Amino acid sequence: MWGIDWLKKKFKRSSDKVKEIVVSEYVPPSPGEIALINWGVEFHKLKDGTLLVPGNLNVSNRDMKELPDLSNVVVDGNFSCLHNPLTSLKGAPKGFKSLVSDFGVFWEGHIPENLRNPPQHQPKPANGDFSL
Repeated sequence: MWGIDWLKKKFKRSSDKVKEIVVSEYVPPSPGEIALINWGVEFHKLKDGTLLVPGNLNVSNRDMKELPDLSNVVVDGNFSCLHNPLTSLKGAPKGFKSLVSDFGVFWEGHIPENLRNPPQHQPKPANGDFSL
């Protein structure tokens, strides 16, 4: 009912032009957007692609080993990710008033670099040689 044929008639355009208009405007949702939708969180998508959560965002007690990529998210309030077995805060929102985690409390979007971008895990040597 609302397919390409309907659009062709409505806008008096060829199939190729309609496909160009429709396809060029579709932007797949980011991982952060998918996470917010799945959590039922209200947010607004800004022109630059930033996702603005107008209040607090609480993802505590969700048994997450890592945060989804929320790097394009700004939380207008506080972000809480307490009581998750997180190994870092990689993927944390780029902006927030405070971030409360098992690593501590951080303010105004500032997270220590070693928690936001942790060094890659170095596997133990197979032969038991632990010398540097």
